[in-house]
Amino acid sequence: MRKGHAMNAAFASVKNAKTILLTTYKRDGTAVGTPVSIAFDGDRAFFRSYDKAWKTRRLRHNSRVQVAPSTFRGKPTGPAIQARATLLEGEQTGIAARALARRHRVLQAIVVPTAHRLMRYRTMHYELRPDPRRAADSELRSPAGPSSGAGSPPRSPPGSFSPKPGPGRVSGELPGVAGHGRGLPGAGRGAWPSGGGEGDRAVAGRG
Repeated sequence: MRKGHAMNAAFASVKNAKTILLTTYKRDGTAVGTPVSIAFDGDRAFFRSYDKAWKTRRLRHNSRVQVAPSTFRGKPTGPAIQARATLLEGEQTGIAARALARRHRVLQAIVVPTAHRLMRYRTMHYELRPDPRRAADSELRSPAGPSSGAGSPPRSPPGSFSPKPGPGRVSGELPGVAGHGRGLPGAGRGAWPSGGGEGDRAVAGRG
């Protein structure tokens, strides 16, 4: 099977989603779920975060993630996929940024980039790549067998907790827009813009 076909098959469940529940892992294995915007360029899948987000810090230590299609607020709507998040550099960040701007014409083209500039955050772009070996291991360990159907929350590795996204938070974007980044200067708690997925930085968390 060619790589492009393998990527298409791996990300079939999130291909039509605009928001995914991204699960990252603390050093002790605890799973933390954050809703983020996703975009595609051909067979490549991208999301963004910012330098001070907790999920960014977790990804520095552990690139393995779990992704599932979700609502804007992070409720899973389909099966989870085992993947790796690779930090992009150079011209690759431009490819990811343009893909996000095309798919999310207001949030990722205007709101999140503006919030990052105002808050002086450094935007981090990531590419998601399927991790078939981890997926196979998870299936073998699972007493229930293959992953459950649509609407089931993503499984956490043995000994970890199930991810619980905070209400109204979408990460990788602005600190503070209800679910997609909270926190432009002067905005009250929960007011536009708010986001980022971590605490009061939710819009920034979306990207």
